[in-house]
Parts: sequence; C-alpha cells; structure tokens
Amino acid sequence: SVILTKYEALEDGTKNPANVPLDNAGYQLYDSNNNLLGTYMTDKDGKIYVEDLTFGTYYFKETIAAKGYEKYPDNIYFTVDGNHTDAALEVETTDTRLTGQVWMQKVDDIGQYVKGAKYALFRKSDDVQVDVTGQPSSITFTTNAEGILEDNQYVQNGTLQGLYWGEYYLKEIESPTGYKLNDTKYYITVNRDNVNDIIIIDNVVDNRQRGKVVLTKVAEDDETLKLKGAEFTLYRSDGSVY
Repeated sequence: SVILTKYEALEDGTKNPANVPLDNAGYQLYDSNNNLLGTYMTDKDGKIYVEDLTFGTYYFKETIAAKGYEKYPDNIYFTVDGNHTDAALEVETTDTRLTGQVWMQKVDDIGQYVKGAKYALFRKSDDVQVDVTGQPSSITFTTNAEGILEDNQYVQNGTLQGLYWGEYYLKEIESPTGYKLNDTKYYITVNRDNVNDIIIIDNVVDNRQRGKVVLTKVAEDDETLKLKGAEFTLYRSDGSVY
C-alpha cells in the first residue's frame, strides 16, 4: 500500500516548515504501462491511501491543484516491493502558493484620470514599506495617463503581480502637481481564498487643488483709477457658468 501526503510550499517553492497539509488536491494513479488505476482526492490531512498494490512501479499525476496553489507539474513515481508488505510506502509532495494580483485606477474629483500619483506598498502589521515579497523596500508605483500603475518589474499591464500572502495596504506618498495628497490606506489581503482573483481597487480619488483669480477693473484712459460696481460672470471652458 502507499500513502501520499500533500504539503504546502511557500511562494518561493520551498516547503513550509510548519508542514501544512493541503486538502482537495486531485490525483490519478497509473501503473508502469500507463494504465489508469484510480482517481483520488487528498483528505483534510492532505493524504491519499491506496491499498492492495502488487509489486511494481507506479506514478501519481496531479490533475487538480489545491485551492490557492499551483498544480505540481511532474509525475510522482514510486516502487512497491517486499519492503512494503507490513508498512505502507509513504510519498510526500507539495503545491506552491499562488501569488496575488492588484489593479487600481486613480481619478480626480470630476472623474478624469490622474497621471503621476506615486504609491508605495506597506505591511499592515508594522507599516513598513515593502516589495511584493513582503520584504523592506523603497520601490514605488506611479500612475500613468490612464490612472493605472505604470509597468515596472512588479507591474504588467497595470496590474501589480507576484504579491506574497499577507496583509498590506497601498498609500499615496506623492501627489502630482495641482492635486491634494490622498493619504487613504487601501487595504489588501492575499490568502488561499482570494489569490485566484485580481483584487480591484477603484474609485481612488485625488481632489484638484483650487486656483485663485483676481480681476481688477480700471479706467481705459487711466489704469491707476480703479472702478467699482462693474459685474462679471465667470464661465468654464465649455461655456457653462461656473
């Protein structure tokens, strides 16, 4: 007989030293002639039990990854022989955590895209600025003409990628000229339950700074003579009254 146990591997592919078992990973069992012998799912302890195997070479093939994990790419070969008549042969394997993705878009208070807003990623637990692996870093992310993050080593097509599991927040650290800094913390949680989906952060608003204008009415033939009592109407560029 054989016992397969599925464990968690961290984002870098190394086995989690806490030995976290993974349930609901699907496997097919084949013999050395590639005959399908059975289909199995790991239980709550990450295990599959197969009994009454004759001597010979077999392999497991993962068909369904555990939720939130990458499917193990290789066949898992093992051989049953006389050493496994009294005690089951034990086989271990891992699935690696998937990483999170975040998409955000910045607009102003009239719905126009805001270019040049600079953001940083912080750990929620201690407010330390980090990269996508959760390690301290000075990396920043800047919005482009469409208000989404410019591509860099961590951003592709406006989407922040490769975010390790954990709790974070994005916060604006520098606003573009003409806008007020928005210091709202946009919280992000990456875990097994949501890592398959892109986390969307929209309706991120920078308010425009208000300008001032002073109009002085003077006499046509004497600019030192200021005139009172004249009334004016202020219009927007589209002709509407302000």
